[in-house]
Amino acid sequence: MKSLSFSLFVLIIALFMGSCEEPVPPVYENPIDTTTTEGEEPLLNPALVIFVDNESPTVGNSVKIGVHARVVEDLSGVHIQLHYDNQKLQYISAELGELFSSSEDSWIFDTDNASVGTLDIFTSYLNPDSTDISGTGRVTELTFEAIASGDATIIFDEQECEFVDAEENEIEILDFVEGVVHVQ
Repeated sequence: MKSLSFSLFVLIIALFMGSCEEPVPPVYENPIDTTTTEGEEPLLNPALVIFVDNESPTVGNSVKIGVHARVVEDLSGVHIQLHYDNQKLQYISAELGELFSSSEDSWIFDTDNASVGTLDIFTSYLNPDSTDISGTGRVTELTFEAIASGDATIIFDEQECEFVDAEENEIEILDFVEGVVHVQ
């Protein structure tokens, strides 16, 4: 009976010790996340990042694409120029992202050259209490319609994209992350 009690005691201690391990942190493969997982090359900040909500839409359906500013300070205005595959995607609209939408006076303007697949987005943070904003967040959410199957890459024109502060001084964008839509 003593050996059974001792065995039970050892089993309980072993279970207790096993439950005291430190939790394993979650792995983030989201490029907007400011941490990196082992083996990943860290992004330089500030950065512009494309994040595709539904990477595999079917022809005829829409796909939402977030364009995010990552770890930026004193941001007041943004110009984004991107190129998309106009044989697979048709541009529909742009909405102000939550980074700037905290102010009712912020605005967004878009120009699409569908014949070559070039999209320009201009947005500005206007707030009576502050002239700029800092942090990470979605600048705009773009909607495209999938019009043909295949992979459609969306890339930034790094020479044309620009962050500016309230005095219209350029804030250098140090990294860019493109997106891919796999139209089914």
